Amino acid sequence: MNEVGVTVESTELALVLRLSGELDVATVSVCRRRLFEAAAAVPPPYLMVVDLTGLGFLAASGIRVLLTMAEAAACRGVDTRVVATHPTMRRILALDGVQHRLPCFDTVADASAPERRRA
Repeated sequence: MNEVGVTVESTELALVLRLSGELDVATVSVCRRRLFEAAAAVPPPYLMVVDLTGLGFLAASGIRVLLTMAEAAACRGVDTRVVATHPTMRRILALDGVQHRLPCFDTVADASAPERRRA
């Protein structure tokens, strides 16, 4: 059975949500609940960084969850950024146009920096 893990870590500038496993139709409901619970606690102007480097697979249903979470956070004044290093993951995010709504970075440190440029 596919599983997805979500760990939460606070830094000085951001709440970091680290995803691991596979984010697909079988795991999306569990992941959605965990992500939205964590995201609801992020006060503006704090950043929310979603680290995808631990994911082995990201389905369209997972992308929708990330976009919905980012839109909800933006309504509260919280910026969301993602970290992805694997070329396939980066290509998926670029092809779907996700990077225009979720800036993508190489590292959590880069994503957490207020004035960092997108990768």
